[in-house]
Amino acid sequence: MHTINPVQDVRVPHLYDGSNTMALDGFPRNSLPVSMAALGCRQPPEYFGIGPALTPPESIAADDAKSEPPEGDLDTEFNSMTSAVIINRARDVLNAEAQSLNAVSALLSMDTFIPFIRIMHQCRGHIILTGIGKSGLIAQKISATLASTGRPSFFLHSAEALHGDMGRITRRDVVIALSNSGEGPELSQIAKSLKATTFRIDEGSSDDEYVDSPFCGAKFLLITGNARSSLARYADAILSIGDMAEACSFNVVPTNTTTAMLALGDALALCLFEVLSGRRYSIKTFANFHPGGSLGKKLVRVQHVMSPCGSLVQTTDTLRDVISTLDSNSSGKHSNVVIVDTSYRFVRLFTDHDLRQLLLVRYPDGTSISLDDPISHSIFCFLGQPHHTLYTLNQKMLVGDAHRIMENRGLEMAVVTDERQFPIGILNK
Repeated sequence: MHTINPVQDVRVPHLYDGSNTMALDGFPRNSLPVSMAALGCRQPPEYFGIGPALTPPESIAADDAKSEPPEGDLDTEFNSMTSAVIINRARDVLNAEAQSLNAVSALLSMDTFIPFIRIMHQCRGHIILTGIGKSGLIAQKISATLASTGRPSFFLHSAEALHGDMGRITRRDVVIALSNSGEGPELSQIAKSLKATTFRIDEGSSDDEYVDSPFCGAKFLLITGNARSSLARYADAILSIGDMAEACSFNVVPTNTTTAMLALGDALALCLFEVLSGRRYSIKTFANFHPGGSLGKKLVRVQHVMSPCGSLVQTTDTLRDVISTLDSNSSGKHSNVVIVDTSYRFVRLFTDHDLRQLLLVRYPDGTSISLDDPISHSIFCFLGQPHHTLYTLNQKMLVGDAHRIMENRGLEMAVVTDERQFPIGILNK
């Protein structure tokens, strides 16, 4: 049995501590001072007793420790001082990323942006986005935005492209690579393949048996922070975000650069959609690409989601007819009836709540409204009160616009009419 001494604490100084050295008074955190010779193992290498400039050897235990938070992190007390520091740091990050967008905006010019977007606009195939790591995730979002605005697009994983997915690319496509450094080996191989004019069919072919590449002619565009990188040599057009520092204190976590690339992709997509494709695409086209979800519901016409009006009541009918129609039109918790004139043009929407209020009305002589009086005599003055102002929605209106109008006016439901003011349905909020 070997005696195991307790592991001494390893102090890792904070970034803003004045010290530049790391005290290692004892063994590294994930090691134990066990006699290796007694276990029949070789003596540990020299770095078990060296300074902080070198790192301990990798091991399974070390890998497991990497995924766990430091011991002190879980005991952090969120007092007022700590909370204030967190808020200030969060604001610093947001301000830094906002400044990165201003920097990219200042870099835009007709000499760079116009050739880039012209190639995208003239694409008769797919606009293919590719990238590795965080840039790849941004590329996926840009591709999704292009597709949702009517530009056929998909994301191609750079590593998968080198193992068969290059076959997705055709001569009519445009490939846009995202790389802050512009030096990724996978992207470089893709660029070389796109620009290769010929390739050999198989290993048994002679050196002169070459055919045209199936993707020869595809355009290669680059969004990068290094316009003089190796990838830039293959690009037909380049958009540079400049040599941009990250919001991370160590300048390693992709933050400012990915935000800049994402915003630049949005600018390209919206310029294509709103300026260059205005004659072919519209909000109706955008709605066709979003048939589901809350966004899809807002982009459909009112006529496609409205409910039937039910039975109508004319102003010449009696209050008794209104009550009977309210009962027949009842659905769920509420019932309503649409009142029209003799030409069947919309007059008012009458609800069961209105009926309860109406029955409380008393004339100066103490009498109440008769159930057999015509609507025009018995309740028309009641319906003319300010809170019964006429509200109608056009059947061609978008549901999102209709809901905003109803919300601003405090309406739970509204009558939908056609161009002749004939009621054709009811829209519920």
